[in-house]
Parts: sequence; structure tokens; C-alpha cells
Amino acid sequence: MVKTPSFDKNGLKKGAWSEDEDNKLRGYIQRYGHWNWRLLPKFAGLSRSGKSCRLRWVNYLRPDIKHGNFTKEEDDLIIEIHKKIGNKWSEMAAYLPGRSDNEIKNRWHTHLKKRENNDLNVLENEHVQTVEPDQANTEENLVQDLDFEFQQDVEALLAESPLSSSSTNFTPYNWFSDFDSVGSSYDMPQLPELFMNTLFP
Repeated sequence: MVKTPSFDKNGLKKGAWSEDEDNKLRGYIQRYGHWNWRLLPKFAGLSRSGKSCRLRWVNYLRPDIKHGNFTKEEDDLIIEIHKKIGNKWSEMAAYLPGRSDNEIKNRWHTHLKKRENNDLNVLENEHVQTVEPDQANTEENLVQDLDFEFQQDVEALLAESPLSSSSTNFTPYNWFSDFDSVGSSYDMPQLPELFMNTLFP
């Protein structure tokens, strides 16, 4: 059901445009052009404001206006341009022939803004998922490398000691297995004593 038009205090019509009004505005502009929007309604025989006539012409009636749904290419172009220039709708309309700045603005706020936010969230989640395992692996590899280097240093000291494994009654003491079995019960000050007991049992 079409809403009944209303009139403001100056007697100017508000609300939806009728087909007769569209024809009057279209016919006048095609013949004389839009030379002055404030005075044009009076000469065109319309009880509308100049602003209403301008918006009706620019957004709906001009011959090169493109009606219908936006294509995927148009949506992608709007998103790319918006990243560069922001909410400058009139400048953006220059890149989309046939689309008005008002139509582009409405398209952005009703559909594309949500889509861009969702795309950003997906990218952030993918970044977190790919970075965190790498960081965990790096820390784990660092600990393993330090443990391996420490073990090599201890084994080198044992090999250079007077009581090497070549001695007759010497059994190498597996310090690492003993330390692993005891775990954190060793205090740091006790480590030199344990090491000396290993070299000279």
C-alpha cells in the first residue's frame, strides 16, 4: 500500500513521487536542463522542493542511471575504493558509471560493511592459528637444543677425565637418567657435588 503524500507548512509535497510527477520533471529537464534546482519546481509545475527534485533526478530519473542489483564486480570495486578514500561517496560514484553516490552509500552500509568486517575477522583468526603453533615449536626446539648442548658438554668432560671408560674397573655413571628419575628434587647447589661424584665415585 502506497503511503499517502503529505504537505509541509509551505505547501510543498512530501513522500513518494507519482508517475505524473516523474514525467513532468523528466520532460522539463530533458528540454531545458537543470539550470537552478531551487526555481526549477515552479517552472516544471511541481509542488516539490528543489532538493527533492534534484535527488529524484540524480538517483532515479536521469537516463544513464543503472537500476537493479549490484554485481560482484561492483561490490568488490566499492570495497577496494573504500579502503583508499573512505566514505567519499560522490568520488566513488565516478568509478561506477550509472550508480549514484546515495545508492553506493546505501549498498555499503547495508551489505558490504558487514562483509568486510567478517573478512577481517577470518584473516585475523587464520593469522593466530598459523602463528601460535610456530611460536610453540620455536620455544620447544630452543629447549631441546639447550639440553642437547649441555649433555654434549658433560659427556666431553667425562671423556677427558682420568677415569675414562677405558679404565678396567670403571663403569660410566648415567647422570642424566638418574637426574630424570629424581626430577626436580635436586637443588642447584647440589649439582657440582653430584658431578664430582660421577667423575670420582
